[in-house]
Formats: sequence, structure tokens, C-alpha cells
Amino acid sequence: MTKSILGERITQLRGELSQKAFADKLNVSRNTLSRYENGDRTPDAEFLQKLIEEFRVDANWLLLGAGEPPQEEDRREAMLLSHFRHCDETGKDAMLTTGAALAQPQSKKD
Repeated sequence: MTKSILGERITQLRGELSQKAFADKLNVSRNTLSRYENGDRTPDAEFLQKLIEEFRVDANWLLLGAGEPPQEEDRREAMLLSHFRHCDETGKDAMLTTGAALAQPQSKKD
């Protein structure tokens, strides 16, 4: 079966993430995600809602192709936020500390 337009958009949102990692974030099996991406199965409303909320996707773009697809920066920010939401409090603190350290301007060596 040929890949559906919705399946192509889901694949685009997944980006470089493995199917397993992306599926885990959306609480579906890798097989189910593969079937969605390949157009062998139509995603249910629960999956679509989770995808839209977790990755801050415009529902009109995802379902109808209206508007612009998410930009790489938007997708990366959404992925970071998704990781944060799935952490326990210790993990969240670690992400905040690491993010603050990485955001510090680097001094140039002459």
C-alpha cells in the first residue's frame, strides 16, 4: 500500500527519532506507528490528540495540509518539552541545570 499523506506528515514530525522512541512517547507500539506511517492503518483520535499536544502540531496542517508544517526549530523545541514532561522531578531538575549551563555564553580563547 502507498504511504498516505497523513502518514507522510507523521513521518515528517518524527524526524530523526527512531520509530520506537517516537512510538513510546505517544504510547503506541512501533508496529502501530509503522502502520500509521505507511498508510496501512488510520490513526485513531486518541493518537492524533496526543501527537498534536505532545509535539505542538497544528491540527489543520496535520489533518488537512492547511498552513505551514512545523519548522525544524519548532519541532526540536517541542521534542525538548516532551522529554521534560516525561521526566520525574529529579530528571526535570537535571534538564534545567544542564540547559542553564549550556546556555551560558562561551568565552573565546585567544
